[in-house]
Amino acid sequence: MRHTALLLVALGACTPHLRPATVVAPVDTSDVTMTETEEASTPPEKVVSADLRALVIDLAAQGEVTSAGVGYSGEKSASYAAYEALVAVASTADLEKLLDHPSPVVRAYVAGHLAMKDGASLDAIDGALRDRSSIDAQYGCMGHRTSVAAHVTTQLCGALSLDLPHRGDAEQRLATLAADPTAPSQAAAARCLHQYAAP
Repeated sequence: MRHTALLLVALGACTPHLRPATVVAPVDTSDVTMTETEEASTPPEKVVSADLRALVIDLAAQGEVTSAGVGYSGEKSASYAAYEALVAVASTADLEKLLDHPSPVVRAYVAGHLAMKDGASLDAIDGALRDRSSIDAQYGCMGHRTSVAAHVTTQLCGALSLDLPHRGDAEQRLATLAADPTAPSQAAAARCLHQYAAP
């Protein structure tokens, strides 16, 4: 379900000609750290095969996480296009290796994709759900600073809002986050559960 991997936020009045997408809980930005270490023990070029290296480098160079369309005109996002190109050819194993990539943009896109794809990768994204690294994000015409954890939590919420097959597993993980005051996206997880959890 590649095209739903980055759960689109409704674009609202800024793009009236586009079909609104599903709206999920607002992203919690209160706990974003503005300084983080971007070094990695493994050089990024060795994280994935040579065939994927250029795609990963291109995605990291984009510098932000976006929805498919951005701005008042809903223009196609180069960042989202780079993400789509990567997930079109990468295996789940390739993507799981990228969860340790030094770029928070790569980590956010990849973990968000795995959160939406199926329940098999939910264990692998636990670290991303607690990743306080800051990223620039633009959804439609709304841009802000957020964290990897908040972005991935919002993507995980998509499993509930879209009633995906791994909804139950996603709901359990969100409940764990919502109950943990040390979790960086506790508030976002709680809002998602309030809006979409089964009664």
